[in-house]
Amino acid sequence: MAMGLSNRAIAEALGISAATAKNHVSAVIDALDVTNRTEAATALHELGLGRGRSGAEETAVDQRVQGFGERPAIVVLPFQNFSSDPQYDYLADAIVEDLTSRLASWRWFPVIGKSSGARVSAAVADVKQACRVLGAGYAVEGSVRCAGGRARITAQLIDGGSGQHVWAERYDRPLGEVFELEDEIVATLVTTLEPALARIRGLRVATQKPANLGVWECLHRGFLRLTQFDADARLDARRLFERAIDLDPGLAPGPTGLAFTHVTMLLYQDPEVADRAAAAERVLALAQRAVALDPHDAVAHFVLGFGHLYSGDARAAAAAYEHAAELNPSVVWAHGGLGVALCAQSPPAPAVAQAALEKAIRLSPEDPFLPYLLVALGNALAMQGHMEEAIACAERARRIAPDLPVAYGNLAFCQTVLGRVEEARATLAQLREIHPSYSPVLQAEAFVPPENLPVLRDVLAAAGWVEPGDR
Repeated sequence: MAMGLSNRAIAEALGISAATAKNHVSAVIDALDVTNRTEAATALHELGLGRGRSGAEETAVDQRVQGFGERPAIVVLPFQNFSSDPQYDYLADAIVEDLTSRLASWRWFPVIGKSSGARVSAAVADVKQACRVLGAGYAVEGSVRCAGGRARITAQLIDGGSGQHVWAERYDRPLGEVFELEDEIVATLVTTLEPALARIRGLRVATQKPANLGVWECLHRGFLRLTQFDADARLDARRLFERAIDLDPGLAPGPTGLAFTHVTMLLYQDPEVADRAAAAERVLALAQRAVALDPHDAVAHFVLGFGHLYSGDARAAAAAYEHAAELNPSVVWAHGGLGVALCAQSPPAPAVAQAALEKAIRLSPEDPFLPYLLVALGNALAMQGHMEEAIACAERARRIAPDLPVAYGNLAFCQTVLGRVEEARATLAQLREIHPSYSPVLQAEAFVPPENLPVLRDVLAAAGWVEPGDR
């Protein structure tokens, strides 16, 4: 699989049937917790289970740009114009320029300047050599092809040490207003490329002992753990972010990651955050510290929004999310957070919230935190009376993250409103089995206006819900 062989080719190499190979491939995909064989090949490669690297390749991939410590740099190489008309050279050039700028605004990876990438790319034989000369750990390259009123843009993320493609996408769009096309393509590229790159870095350090991890390795592994939706992963993430802060207290992503970890623990009502008011204060203080360390870090402002939200100030939360989106429109979670805050404020604005959440999902349909976005979208839909659509969101969130308690609360509420009380009872029974001490009413205090809470209590009571402390 790591070599990219088809099921039939694997079967021939191993002397087994194609059906048996297919079964084993499915088992590997499940074991790696990925969704397809492309992601599986990437995961296997990053875990060192694919083709071995030579010593020279290992040295190349570990190169660092001076001044950025252990962070591997990324370079966007010139995109090729494969159109018959040379006038589209400017579109390829504009995509590279904007993509370089937008990646730099993410602030997690040093991004090598466009002119340096173009100069070296023209002088060397291949991408691997360009990365070696520039000291880049990763490169993005691509092409533009315009014909028949349509534009096709392809992009690949390449490991600078091995030269292996670890991510690729293709986008087909109508060739309309050029600036609008460019903006859409760049936004889509960045919102899919950044999570892919973060996941790859997290996988690269996943097998290393925590004591051997540097600050940026701790940060990447911490965020990877938060995408795994279980209590052990959240505790592990908290330890990793605490270690990152100890290693370098001056980096904003350390307190940002730790604050977001506390947000997820509040969301799950983990025992470690039994004092929710104190935990909310902790989130707010950590996020404020991150913003003070780096006022231009969009993710820090996004987490600040949750600090305000759990402290009961939904309007301040909305302002923080909006500012995060202004700093970096590619931070999908900022659009999603704005949708959450618009539903939580009094009076709520669920229709506007729905548009913000749908934008977030459209920008990053495979986002690692998609279940959270789906639950929030379901909440906005339910507030407008669209119960069937809200149920579909909750069900989809549960399929991705079966342990996500807020999805069960939302689902039971909608089922009861539609008169499907027995289904709601079964949903709440599942919730009690998975999270015996969880309260959907307590959780809702951060996500709906105070005037909506009595309605929520009455609806869940009609389905037989009893608060954990009253059982």
